[in-house]
Amino acid sequence: LKAKMKARIKALFTSLAALQCIAFLKPKSYQTHPKPYKLSLCEPIEDSYRIETESNGKSTLWVDVGGRTLRFETGRIGKQAHGSVLSRDGDTMIYTTACAEKKPGALDFVPLKIDYQERFSSAGMTSGGYNKRDGRPSEKEVLVGRLIDRPIRPMIMEGWTHETQLLLWVVSYDGSRPPEPLSITSASAALCLSQVPLKRPVAGVTVAMNSETGGFIVNPDKSEADKSPLNLTMAGTEDG
Repeated sequence: LKAKMKARIKALFTSLAALQCIAFLKPKSYQTHPKPYKLSLCEPIEDSYRIETESNGKSTLWVDVGGRTLRFETGRIGKQAHGSVLSRDGDTMIYTTACAEKKPGALDFVPLKIDYQERFSSAGMTSGGYNKRDGRPSEKEVLVGRLIDRPIRPMIMEGWTHETQLLLWVVSYDGSRPPEPLSITSASAALCLSQVPLKRPVAGVTVAMNSETGGFIVNPDKSEADKSPLNLTMAGTEDG
């Protein structure tokens, strides 16, 4: 069972390797200074993605994963960030920016900060509490930030000591498609657009199981996840 799951997940990551293509569509407004490292490349599955580029600098990448189409858009908003991506799965949308200091710091570790934010407005609601403005992050936001950090941090090349921030904002949540796996992929896409030396693109998926057939469901919706005896979030590259 473990070997079968590993093979299926690897095929998904190979498909999501098409995310690398968006790095070559970087608008000139992003190129504040040259990228110091070359992004390693891998071949995505044929016919699993398509790209559209407009004359105004906007570029959109569609990737087919698990029977659904993920959409990644750049070049329209957040042009002052080093990398900016608007990711979409159905009506769940995440806006991600990546920024880094120009000068390195005197550190012996990667100074990466990840801020993941969910707001009531993304689900069309208003907070009923006394504090209406943003306060400290909730426990879930902290945990999702760690979920993003764990696969992303090892992919940044050793020696990178520039202060780096990833900001992820859940713009819209449709109540069916969870934003957590999309956040991992969106963070990787934003870093690919920036000058941060990412070894390989990283993708995230959620895996559930059909309790009747025993088959795996990739990126299940809420109704499928509620019936599943398995709730597994995985992240990786083409190599695993």
